[in-house]
Amino acid sequence: MTGNNLKSVRLAYGYKQKDFAVALGVSLSCVAMAEVGKRKITDSLRFKVARNFPITPEIQAVIDAAVALGRAE
Repeated sequence: MTGNNLKSVRLAYGYKQKDFAVALGVSLSCVAMAEVGKRKITDSLRFKVARNFPITPEIQAVIDAAVALGRAE
């Protein structure tokens, strides 16, 4: 998972960074820094994302659209 992937998931679910961080049980700075590549995305964070934000076909379509529009990069 890259920072762009993390941001794409957050945007697909309609979360602001602060709310996404709360949902994951991490700090706002953890999310913000991970999204821009200044912090490593740990296995623990990957697990929290997968557990709390499943990637359904509908969500994947939103993520793909965000990437295509440049919103997630």
